Amino acid sequence: MIVLDMSNTVAGGFCAKLLGMKGDQVIWCEDDWRPPTRGPSPFDTTAGLREYLRGNCGARREFVTSDAELVDLVGSADVVICGWDGGERVYGKGIGIRHINPAAVEVVVSSFGVVGPYSSYCGGPFIDWASGGYLYLTGTPTRHPLAGPKYACAYVTGYFAAVAAELGLRMREMGATDLMFDVATMDVMASVHQFTFSTFAATGAVLRRQQHASQAYPMDVFECANGWVSVGVVTDAQYDAFVSTVGVAELVTDPRFATMRSRHEHADAFDGMVKEWFMSHTKDQIVSTLQDRHVPAVRLEDCYSIAENAQLRSRSYWRPYAVDSGEGLGPGDPIRVSTSHGRSAKKAPSGSRVTATGDQVGKPSLPLADLIVIDVTQYWAGPLATRLLADMGATVIMIERPGSRFHAHEIGPYSDWKMNRGKLSLAVDLKTEDGRRVVQDLATKAQVLVENFSPGVMDRLGLGYETLSHDRGDFIYLSLSGFGQTGPQASWVSYGPLLEAASSIQSRTHYENGPPTLLGHSLPDPVGGIAGVFAVLNSLRQSDADGLSRHIDLSQLESYTAVCGEEILAASVGEYMQDADPDWVFRCKGEDEWIVIELRSETDLANLCRVLDCGPDARGADQITTRIREFEKQELTRLLQATGIASFGVSNAADLACDSGLAYRGSVVDVTIAGQRVFMPGFPLQNTTPLASLKRGAPVAGQHSEEVLRRLIGYDGERIDKLFALGVVAGSRRADL
Repeated sequence: MIVLDMSNTVAGGFCAKLLGMKGDQVIWCEDDWRPPTRGPSPFDTTAGLREYLRGNCGARREFVTSDAELVDLVGSADVVICGWDGGERVYGKGIGIRHINPAAVEVVVSSFGVVGPYSSYCGGPFIDWASGGYLYLTGTPTRHPLAGPKYACAYVTGYFAAVAAELGLRMREMGATDLMFDVATMDVMASVHQFTFSTFAATGAVLRRQQHASQAYPMDVFECANGWVSVGVVTDAQYDAFVSTVGVAELVTDPRFATMRSRHEHADAFDGMVKEWFMSHTKDQIVSTLQDRHVPAVRLEDCYSIAENAQLRSRSYWRPYAVDSGEGLGPGDPIRVSTSHGRSAKKAPSGSRVTATGDQVGKPSLPLADLIVIDVTQYWAGPLATRLLADMGATVIMIERPGSRFHAHEIGPYSDWKMNRGKLSLAVDLKTEDGRRVVQDLATKAQVLVENFSPGVMDRLGLGYETLSHDRGDFIYLSLSGFGQTGPQASWVSYGPLLEAASSIQSRTHYENGPPTLLGHSLPDPVGGIAGVFAVLNSLRQSDADGLSRHIDLSQLESYTAVCGEEILAASVGEYMQDADPDWVFRCKGEDEWIVIELRSETDLANLCRVLDCGPDARGADQITTRIREFEKQELTRLLQATGIASFGVSNAADLACDSGLAYRGSVVDVTIAGQRVFMPGFPLQNTTPLASLKRGAPVAGQHSEEVLRRLIGYDGERIDKLFALGVVAGSRRADL
């Protein structure tokens, strides 16, 4: 496949890089043109960015000197990646992609999308942090919001753009036309929140910045003798082991520390009691001691120290990159795939099948309607990956232990709908031989299995890749773990905040001269989930071509570290410079209301002063800041964007749920959950034909057990009755089956 990147954006460049690392031919084109009012290309302003996005993916640089040359390139491409900003394409204006090459898959990446009320808005890296709701949640309550690494949101969008490219190629093989996919960072970032929408829907509460971001405690970074470590305690056993290690009896006897919630409420007091122990030990001593006692802990890495991370080095993650000042090191391919079990004949993507509910599907109404997926996942990353597959039409069968799912927390039904909508539920006890046989038989009918257990667990259950793919030539098996299937840290328990620390991203999220700060909602899990979807779709395409089954070893640490690769590369050659405390976020009218304004030229500054009515000479920061506080953020956004100034109000949960742009694009949907009308994340990808369906909510545990056994696997009534009688399978029985 030929991938033409004419996006001139970080999101588009990373999308092309992902496809190139999987073997596609990448061509990136440019000339001396620069947007006259939007400042220089990001590739010209950030050390290492161009080299990172273009390196280690076989990309070929093509200088374009005429429209005719660009037309030739577009005409030869299978995938064309474009950028969009301020209501127009940022490169190749006037070139009609669909007219030149109707068969090409066109992926358009932008901050706000090609359609919708914000399609004419100018975007930018800090605009992306604001519009998607992550900026509002990060930092301390008494100070301005904080962003993580500058282009992190663009990289997350790049992962999703790669999903769009693979989806388009699959749809093209099935005969679909009009393959233009509109990928907006605001949509993507709004879709990956963990509890923001669920909490607002269930209680009406707007989550805000907190001194300690994680509701679990201790789940934070702690200063020690030679730096910082991240510790994550969730279970009672982990807490008991932690307390016995630090040797502070009050952590057991004091009622303030009896539960995770109470420990979070008294986190400062908790930190005071453990400070002496942490400060008397080094990073490696603490991590080794706690991990030996099965307490999750990692070193807090920065963009210099991460190159020595033992896990990443053992997995040969780093790759050389050529930069102006010499050869540096940066992330390699975050998606590792091994192949086996070939078959003699190639096959094309299927166009029909029988679903678990017995419906004959002819030409699929949704792009993945021919796909059956076994979902053996829990928590966040794995369920998100399988939910996205279900959104796009796949029959996703959740394997859950009987009696394991309940809604004890008030946000449970809302979170459940967000993570498990559209799936089927098969409640089966994998501790029994008969239960494991059920899943083995189900695997003969499925094309994909996704699991996120610790390495080795699925093998011990008899459900590992080698077992289930034996005698198969078309089976895709995704193992989605925190640290990967191999290496000295493969068995470590992973939580999002720990991966954020280990990836080096947390070290770069802080106030000036302040301690490292956790993102308000951690991103490693959703990044891993989206990367997993790309890996599955890409592997299906490769399998269709070569007839080989594939095992995907996807490390969340590696997929997340990739979203700041240019900073690690710059650090490796001594060119990294930490961004200063922001001068792009301003307080607006109202309580804790903010706006991001990215000024890129003297013209922007003059237009800002004109909108604020500051006068031609009143350009000082104090005057501008004072005037901005007199405006509501939505009003000022409209005024500034009308003059071409990149700006957007810092969105909170209520803003996201009620946002007209997200609603117009279907990225927030109006649904009824637990008898209540609420707004929840939709599907963050646009096309003129339906790509997803959200009509079916989350299943009750075991709701589809009998249907799956009878209609999909093909068991007879006697065998099904026996499985239910023995308690191997649970769920409601249906008289009509």
